[in-house]
Amino acid sequence: MGIYIWTFAVSLVVPLSMVGFGAYFMKHAPKEINYFFGYRTRRSMMSRDTWEFAHKYCGRLWLYFGLSMIPADLGALALAAFLIPGVDGFAVAMGVAVFFEIALMFIPLALTERALDRNFDRHGRKK
Repeated sequence: MGIYIWTFAVSLVVPLSMVGFGAYFMKHAPKEINYFFGYRTRRSMMSRDTWEFAHKYCGRLWLYFGLSMIPADLGALALAAFLIPGVDGFAVAMGVAVFFEIALMFIPLALTERALDRNFDRHGRKK
């Protein structure tokens, strides 16, 4: 039983991280544009406006994507526990779920870059 709980807990790391960082970035972009913490892309670091916009936009997307992944994890857990016999099958099913969570984590990044492109010129000024 312990392996099921451990695997499920590990599968929640990605969505809970997205929810936590998403909520934080929506309200608090890092004060200084930096290379160490925050949404750091060439376009987001062009100006203070792009920095703030990128954090708020991506933060909102990460919050919603993360919240939507939690029920998916519960569903994967239920399917894996009841339909796949043995611990190995369960671990593989949850591993696949985590792989898709990590892949889904990058969709908001692409959407944020597209929003930056629509709202700011190539010098970081609002259109």
